[in-house]
Amino acid sequence: RSGRWLTMDAYHALGSEVDPELGGVRGVVAARAEAALAKLKADPGFDPQQVEPIVRRILLRLVQVSENGPPTRQQVARSEFFWDGDTEQQRALLEEGLRLLIQERLLTVDGDQVNLAHEVIIKAWKRLAAWVDEGTEDLLTRRRVEDAARQWARERDDSLLYRGLQLEKALEWQKRRI
Repeated sequence: RSGRWLTMDAYHALGSEVDPELGGVRGVVAARAEAALAKLKADPGFDPQQVEPIVRRILLRLVQVSENGPPTRQQVARSEFFWDGDTEQQRALLEEGLRLLIQERLLTVDGDQVNLAHEVIIKAWKRLAAWVDEGTEDLLTRRRVEDAARQWARERDDSLLYRGLQLEKALEWQKRRI
């Protein structure tokens, strides 16, 4: 380091120590993310079987996909991570997961808004990249439902309400909800 700046030598050194396949900042990000997940799984206060689905839920909520572009990060209100019907244990795990991911600088917070610290996390952490690939259709459905809800809230036009197959797909997504 040179003051607040990371020197090129230091940048290249990071990669060789972490993951020769990824290297540099990508390797550091992937290693930090895996370490955070392992730390949560090792916490005796939580069921290790519930940790990964909760971390997946947190991170996928922060990813936005489109039909013709790469996945990007999106800022969401902290309250959007918590659902009606969550158990006390799930809420505690969500809180701890958010806290740890923020502490590890994988997430940032601005007031009540949470965001991925950088878009590189989406591709650098292979586990998250796989989750995004597996959940692309659900992420697209979520985006369509959210867009439709915002449009309906602005216009209050009943013709914008989902019906038939569109409603069925939205309800199926709600059951899987990511």
